[in-house]
Amino acid sequence: MFCRNCGKEIHDSALVCPNCGVPTDNMQKQVQVPVAQQKNTFAIIGFIFSFFGSLLGLIFSIMGLSNSKKTRICRRRKSTFYCRNNY
Repeated sequence: MFCRNCGKEIHDSALVCPNCGVPTDNMQKQVQVPVAQQKNTFAIIGFIFSFFGSLLGLIFSIMGLSNSKKTRICRRRKSTFYCRNNY
């Protein structure tokens, strides 16, 4: 096989001419396999965790706020504390 551009003899399975770098007919015959679509799993997992993490943070802050409004009244009798909740 000969190069279309420079006319030098090249190997029959060459994809480009080693002398001038021009693509050969073999390059055009080569079937291009589509690349599988890559999924960014770390981004998806991070998004899910950030959603649930913020949701849990909101729930715990609401629970903490409701618990802070409660007061406990404790009295000591002898060596024991007796406590009751005052809502």
